[in-house]
Amino acid sequence: DAADNIKRPFDGMIYPTLDMADTGFFAMLARSLHKDFALNRIRFPSTIACLLIVIGCASAILHMAHETFEACCVPEGALTDTVDPECVYNLTSSSVAEMLLSQCEVDMCLNADGRLRSRLPQAFLWGAQFSTGRLLVAAIVVSIISLALTMLVSFFATRPVALGGGAEPRFFVVPYFLHLVAGGLIVAATVYIAVDFFEPNHIVSDCSIFGAESQHTALCRAEYDNCDVKFVVYFKGTKGASVIPWLAIVMGLVAILQLVFSIVPPLLAKFIREEIRPAVPDTMIFKVGKYAPDGINE
Repeated sequence: DAADNIKRPFDGMIYPTLDMADTGFFAMLARSLHKDFALNRIRFPSTIACLLIVIGCASAILHMAHETFEACCVPEGALTDTVDPECVYNLTSSSVAEMLLSQCEVDMCLNADGRLRSRLPQAFLWGAQFSTGRLLVAAIVVSIISLALTMLVSFFATRPVALGGGAEPRFFVVPYFLHLVAGGLIVAATVYIAVDFFEPNHIVSDCSIFGAESQHTALCRAEYDNCDVKFVVYFKGTKGASVIPWLAIVMGLVAILQLVFSIVPPLLAKFIREEIRPAVPDTMIFKVGKYAPDGINE
């Protein structure tokens, strides 16, 4: 029986309405999760969930980094690849004691409120053009944009099916492409962050992170020129050293997963679309113009 093959995801839905400002956006998103839209039923909620996890992980990493990042000076040749670097103020050897007689170590390295030490963690997070802090914020912002694009893809892939009459979905390709680009950017940022944070310590070799015109940049360069030390940014305590790197790895893996889900095509095959009963319009004579921005045609 041909009637048994009719699919009814739009039963009870009035669309389009005579209210030209009513796009039926959220109602259409709800219909796009109907069992007859099998691929989009997987793609849409999975992508949304992954993006929310990325936003949550990035926000948590930013908060924890501000609390757990510490900076110190280490003498040339000291170990910097361990969880606790050999900081100057932790050493008591005679060679270090002699080095501490220099005023620069006293001002920059020993004092907890030293002009450089106190500002180095923040400069490391935010100073460079592609610093970790900026990439975390970028990942959050692009993820929010990607959430909007995900909804637009589902809306523009479902709306022509609701209209019926041989309407061909076309405009959904635009947000679909932008969504893939955004997903790729999120993956690149989160993978870089995961690799960067998996290192226990970071040697600061570029003093420009304090700002090109900052007096701290000049102090940093003077420190490197006049003292046999280098600056290291590290995680203070086990909380930062153990939680943040793994949280960054989880964020990177989930970002890759959301990109895989976003590749799933949201559009039904044409022969399946023809089996779906469209929504009922407000009036039978109402017809969407063929020059509508989503490519509806006759």
